[in-house]
Amino acid sequence: MAFAGHSIRTVFHRATLPETLLGRQEERARIVQFIRGHLEANTAGGLYISGSPGTGKTVLVDDILRQLHLEGLVRHPTCPEPEGWRARG
Repeated sequence: MAFAGHSIRTVFHRATLPETLLGRQEERARIVQFIRGHLEANTAGGLYISGSPGTGKTVLVDDILRQLHLEGLVRHPTCPEPEGWRARG
């Protein structure tokens, strides 16, 4: 069984996001503040986000970048991953 009109593969695919992400409001606000601050100041900056696998780090950042892309503040609405970043099995 899947969610109304969506297959299991679609629902659990990393690129499939709910319309609203629940939780992580404090973290979201801090990340947005960091990004907006650097965009407004036209300065570079680095942001390190850590946590256990599967806790939604990339999903949260992708959602924030998608929002900023819709607002016209960023060009690429996805979180880039460096070559070889993921463990190979």
